[in-house]
Amino acid sequence: YQKKYKLTSTKNYKNYYESNLQLNLEGENATDSAWKDNSTNKINGTIKGPIRQGKGYYFDGSDDYISLTQMNYDYMTIEATFKPLEYNGSEKEVITNFESGGYGIVVENKYIYGYFYINGSYKYVRSISEYELNKVYSVQATYDGNIIELYVNGILQELKKETGVIGTARANTITMLGANPSGTSADSGFFKGEIYSARIYNIALDEDAIMQNYNIDYKKY
Repeated sequence: YQKKYKLTSTKNYKNYYESNLQLNLEGENATDSAWKDNSTNKINGTIKGPIRQGKGYYFDGSDDYISLTQMNYDYMTIEATFKPLEYNGSEKEVITNFESGGYGIVVENKYIYGYFYINGSYKYVRSISEYELNKVYSVQATYDGNIIELYVNGILQELKKETGVIGTARANTITMLGANPSGTSADSGFFKGEIYSARIYNIALDEDAIMQNYNIDYKKY
C-alpha cells in the first residue's frame, strides 16, 4: 500500500505541530554538552560521544549515543531526520527504547523500519526501497491503537493493522539516540551517520500534521 503526497507549496509552516509534543530536538539547538529539547518538557539529551557538526550530530557507529529519559506511551508518533553512512546487515538504532517493550526507528539490511511493541511482540513497518548512503531521510512512525504507519520523506511506505497499546519498556529503560538502550546504558546497535532532529508525540499524528513537520524538516535539512 503506497500513498504519495507532494510538498505543500501553498503553506509556509514555521513551527512543528505542537499538540501532544513530548520531545523536540532540532539541529539548531545542538550543543557540545547537551541536545536541548525545544518542547515544554525540556528533556535535554546527554551527549555520550557524538560530535556536533553542521546541522546535528555525527555518530561513529562504535560507541556513540545520546541519552534521554524514560518515555513510554500507549500511542505514539516518533520522528527522526538522519543520514546513514554505512550499510550493515544488523540492526542499527536511530531512536529507540527497546527492552521487551517500547518503540523505535532503525536501519537494517538497507531498509528503514519503524517498530512498536504491541500484544507481546515487536510489530514493524518497513520502507519500500533500500536507503542510500549520504542521503538525508525524514522518517515518521505512528501507532493509534489500530494501525501502524511508516512515512519516509513524505511518502507513506507501509501500514499494518494491529489493535492494542504499546508495551512499556522494562527495567526503567530510557529512550536513546544512536544505540539500543538497556536501562540507562547503551547496549548495542550503534548507528553510524548523522542525526539532525527527533520528535516524540503521545498520539498518532494525522496526515496533515505529518506533512507539516516533514515540510519543515525538508527545508531545514
